[in-house]
Amino acid sequence: MKRRKLGRLFAYVGLLFIVGSLLGIVGGIYASFSSLQFNESAGIGAVGSGIWFAMLSSFAALVGIVLAIVGLILVAKNKSGN
Repeated sequence: MKRRKLGRLFAYVGLLFIVGSLLGIVGGIYASFSSLQFNESAGIGAVGSGIWFAMLSSFAALVGIVLAIVGLILVAKNKSGN
């Protein structure tokens, strides 16, 4: 029973990581275009912070995917009785 609860917790936290990181990616892209619109003559430096934020959110999505997979494996193992 304890393993099943831990698996569900991992799966839910993983899904929250994925949803939150998708919002972060959209926010990073929006920030990049917003700063590019504000300073049209700027180069890549103006959009660097938005790109960094989007990349950090992508890493969080990967962590969320791993957590969700581990959680689902724990739940499946508990259901099969192993």
